[in-house]
Amino acid sequence: MQAHALREQGHLPVTPFAPASGRLMAVGMCLPDLHRTCSPLTSVQGFDLSVCNAAFGVAATAGEGSSLLGPITPRLISQCGHTVQEVTDRACLLHVQFEQQPPSEAVEGSATLRWRIEDAACHGVALWMDYTRSGESSGDQQALPLEQQIVR
Repeated sequence: MQAHALREQGHLPVTPFAPASGRLMAVGMCLPDLHRTCSPLTSVQGFDLSVCNAAFGVAATAGEGSSLLGPITPRLISQCGHTVQEVTDRACLLHVQFEQQPPSEAVEGSATLRWRIEDAACHGVALWMDYTRSGESSGDQQALPLEQQIVR
């Protein structure tokens, strides 16, 4: 059973956690189930279903000359279906030291996601925070965190 489920049932005490640092991580993901479910509806047997797209969370619109590249739509990794595959190397976008004074200026950064799997589609980028306590990572470096967000 996962720790948050045990905590909700009263089996684990709630303890404060003050991280020493945090890293905003990213990885390109192949998510064919999410891609299929987020495709816009058009007309089915003469019924115009495009009015349902906003309610279903479809980011793209269908029409003449339109692209299926829509705005950012955050989703939990658990909402992306059963077929989930990392297609790029993981990259650190931002590293913040909480034990130091906050920066007086805006912080910027960049990273390049390098392809690990040839001929794979990248349907989105997963973003998550990896918190550390005094230099130790908060999680398994190979596992995907439960709080991981997909940005499509």
